[in-house]
Amino acid sequence: MKFSKLTAIAVAAMMIGLNACKKTEDTTPEEPQNETTQETPLPTFADQHGLLAAVQSVSVTPTPIGPITSKVDVAVANFFNGPNFFAAGTVSVNGYDLSKASNNAYILPSSGNFQLDLDFEDGVAPSWNVTGSTNVPAMTHTTNNVMPEKFNLTGTYATVDATQDLTVTINKFPADADSVIFVLGTEHELVTRTIGTGTSVTFTAAEMSNLSGSGVVQAAGYNFEKKVEGGKNYYFVNESVSTQIADFQK
Repeated sequence: MKFSKLTAIAVAAMMIGLNACKKTEDTTPEEPQNETTQETPLPTFADQHGLLAAVQSVSVTPTPIGPITSKVDVAVANFFNGPNFFAAGTVSVNGYDLSKASNNAYILPSSGNFQLDLDFEDGVAPSWNVTGSTNVPAMTHTTNNVMPEKFNLTGTYATVDATQDLTVTINKFPADADSVIFVLGTEHELVTRTIGTGTSVTFTAAEMSNLSGSGVVQAAGYNFEKKVEGGKNYYFVNESVSTQIADFQK
């Protein structure tokens, strides 16, 4: 299993939402215009024809009046056409229609639809509906897996000394998650570590050697399942993410 970068949009100027799913460096689809980006990972699979992700994201952003904590529900659906995406008709989760970007990536919330609550809750399974197209079969699917519980990064990572080893800790391993991926990310660099048990990882200074400037420290607990429809493999990911905005200094 690999991880792709998930583009994010700023919501209400004080939180991180998520946008269209980027693929690997050599196959990055066009991003929707006029959106500010950060990055967070989603798993990708070698045999995938589609990836539909339900994410509940909790972000902590430093401000002059102190840190602000915000939650947003995010839905992403991509149907792969080599390095690009197929259109798939109308895609909805829990009855909320996702917006289709110019590159055929589906996302909610988007720059045109700030629906921040998609009824994603700990222990509850999201329900998806895809009306389909010539290249994507119609499908309805309520995941067998439920949303992993929300959790928090412990400690403050607003300023990170990238010349020293960094231990990132969460307050608990989230229930209903198969794994937790820890992420240090900037606009041009992403360092990750995945665990199946435990609550912390240590990134070495060598691993952080290319991290500099504004970015994020994140942990994402997730589970996934595969549905075969029309002879194609569609993966459904449920994820809970905790994010802190960080400044990586040398």
